Amino acid sequence: MGENKEMFGEEQIDGYEDGEEPIVFHHKNGEYRKYEEKKYSDLAIGKSLPKKGLFRALVSTRGNRLMLIALIACVAFVYIYSFATGSANENVVSGVHCSVSAFSYEDIVYVSCSLKLPKKSKGIDKEKKLNIVFQVIDNDGDLYSEYTEQASFTGEEIFVRKSFPDYGIVLIKCEVSEASGESVILECPVSKR
Repeated sequence: MGENKEMFGEEQIDGYEDGEEPIVFHHKNGEYRKYEEKKYSDLAIGKSLPKKGLFRALVSTRGNRLMLIALIACVAFVYIYSFATGSANENVVSGVHCSVSAFSYEDIVYVSCSLKLPKKSKGIDKEKKLNIVFQVIDNDGDLYSEYTEQASFTGEEIFVRKSFPDYGIVLIKCEVSEASGESVILECPVSKR
């Protein structure tokens, strides 16, 4: 019984045939440290700890510094590009800031065009007549419907709104023009609610 315990117990050493003695290595604790490089042995015993703090870690090595510079450059590029191009659903025509939005709810598409003064504007000299044309584009890229309305802008924010039945409408194009001939075309995808 004792023999089986030795053969199948926790003390059994695999990989040796019966009668052979297993090889046992003896070493003093920490003896292998003298064969390591100094920076690794210092790190293991706690003599030289890595620098603490997020910024110090980001600039601690050459690779980390290059990665940080690349990240900052990418963020700056995206910010400058988005600021320079603006968005397709906003623009200014004849000193009036125009923006269009559209959403679909229960098979009806609601479209709204907002007309207001830009933030840095001091006001307008006279009333402006604006012509607003909504063009509704379906899934195939075809013109589904068109709606035209005139608005008188006096400086107060006004909204021009229209609703259309939703038969696969994906895009709204809005042309805002003034009597002088200046015009802008705004585009807005239809969001689902």
